[in-house]
Amino acid sequence: MILRRVIEHFRKQEWTAIFLDFVIVVAGVFVGLQVSNWNAARAETAQERDILASIAQDLRNDRMVLQAGEASLLASIGAGEYVLDEIGEARIETTMRPSRARLLQGEQKAPETDAPDADERNGLWAITLAAYYPAASHTAYDALTNTGKLSIIKDHDLIRNLQDYRQLWIGLDEMQSGTSRPLRNDAAGIGHRYGLSLLTPVPEEELLRKMRENEELRAALRTQVAVKILHYASVSELDRAAEALLSKLEREGAK
Repeated sequence: MILRRVIEHFRKQEWTAIFLDFVIVVAGVFVGLQVSNWNAARAETAQERDILASIAQDLRNDRMVLQAGEASLLASIGAGEYVLDEIGEARIETTMRPSRARLLQGEQKAPETDAPDADERNGLWAITLAAYYPAASHTAYDALTNTGKLSIIKDHDLIRNLQDYRQLWIGLDEMQSGTSRPLRNDAAGIGHRYGLSLLTPVPEEELLRKMRENEELRAALRTQVAVKILHYASVSELDRAAEALLSKLEREGAK
């Protein structure tokens, strides 16, 4: 329609009409592009919002497993320290993190713990060696990185925060697979040699007697308490990072 009208105006040399037609065409193209860009921007903003909401939910899941890990580790440390008290061994107040660890460096203090309840004291060995290894919920973040769409997040500081947080999880995974699990398995094997089962009750007095009599058992116990102090410090540090990142995401969502 516009094209036929322009041709007709050219034939009649109606220059004002030709100019007006040109303005109409250019304005139409411009408006069309602007509407298209606006719709694309709205869609991208909505997608970013959905992605950040999914990451926030992953962080909430992370905090649940991290806090469960903290509770399990506190119980283990408390049981181990109780046994050390009862056999007259010094408590482990501080322990050193291996130099290659990705999380906290240097000396770590033992957390405050409660003594195990009376009805738990026939399970002290099992509680001390209890194994709970938090695992991350990275579904939303991994989907972004695997598809190369991390740039859809406009806040570059937030991207760096997410990347740093992912590295903290890598550090915890390395510690759990390279230190915590192997040492726990070694301690379980030592316990088996001395008749200490992880799956059946061991009377408190029997455990304390065997600890007093066997240096290898005492060493295994002290190692377990020390490594769980380190493990607890790492899990707590990661939980604080998850809390801070989740707060930032929730503030972003409120904008």
